[in-house]
Amino acid sequence: GSESPHSPEDLIAMNLEANLQTLLTWKSENKFGIERGRSGLIDAVEKAIEKDSSFGFKLSGLLVANQQWETGLWEGVLRGWIKSGLNESDIKKIMSLFLGNKELHRQTYNISDLLLALVSKKEPRLPESCYDDAMSLAESLWDAGKEIRKDRDDVNDWLTAAINHHGGRLAEFWLHLHSQQNVSAGTTQFPDRIRKNLELFLSDDSYQGKLARVIISSQSQFIFACSPEWAIEHVIRLLDIDKNEAEAQRAWDGYLSWGKWSDELLQHIRPLFQKIFKKFLLCSQRLGIVEWRLCWGGFCWRKLKKEEKRKRQKRKGF
Repeated sequence: GSESPHSPEDLIAMNLEANLQTLLTWKSENKFGIERGRSGLIDAVEKAIEKDSSFGFKLSGLLVANQQWETGLWEGVLRGWIKSGLNESDIKKIMSLFLGNKELHRQTYNISDLLLALVSKKEPRLPESCYDDAMSLAESLWDAGKEIRKDRDDVNDWLTAAINHHGGRLAEFWLHLHSQQNVSAGTTQFPDRIRKNLELFLSDDSYQGKLARVIISSQSQFIFACSPEWAIEHVIRLLDIDKNEAEAQRAWDGYLSWGKWSDELLQHIRPLFQKIFKKFLLCSQRLGIVEWRLCWGGFCWRKLKKEEKRKRQKRKGF
């Protein structure tokens, strides 16, 4: 792999202003003079910030001052902040940094990954004082993501594609934020702002919208538990192959990989599963990842039905 010209300790101790140009342009080479990339340096930046989060603020300040919006060093900065011991003041500074410099929203995936980490990990944890800023940043990232054209139809694993794309990361962010902000406080209904953003994802025909819906479908049980009527109207329909076959494939890929179920939810999705199960296993000549997951889902479903039958017989005294 790529090497770094500086250790994390060297980076923390160096005069960043004097060495910034070198950090921006350096690339590793092998003994034959062939470039091996910058991943080693980016990893070293990440580790330096993990050791000392203030290094991240120094480096990011210089990058902004020099209008370096797209350098790969931002990946190291953001990954390092995720792993460092950020406090409430640090997180406020980070929110201010990204809200005040929209040019940085080109770093859609890396910033989305940071937002998700702040609401899904125990440490660092998004403080309540930063909820509004985090939501505003997530909304801005979604708008910025519309300009990224990477629509693909040859995806074999939609869930993997979703969790490695800002569209999927932002969907996860809003769901985790709801869990942290509201469900933990005893309120399950989606507040207006979260609900409106989820509905935006559900109606967005772009590639980021498709991937956001994969994540939303994978969390059907959580959404159904929070708001059954809203889930039936907006989310469960994604699993209906008669409404949109391509959409249903993506939705089932997400749900069969990550999804959970309850007796109440099964009543609504079982007939939808039966339809797509018959479609792909009886008609498909080639079993891809989605079809194999459907096959496994069908096996589990038959086991579930047998268990339900056994319980009914036991209640009747058989």
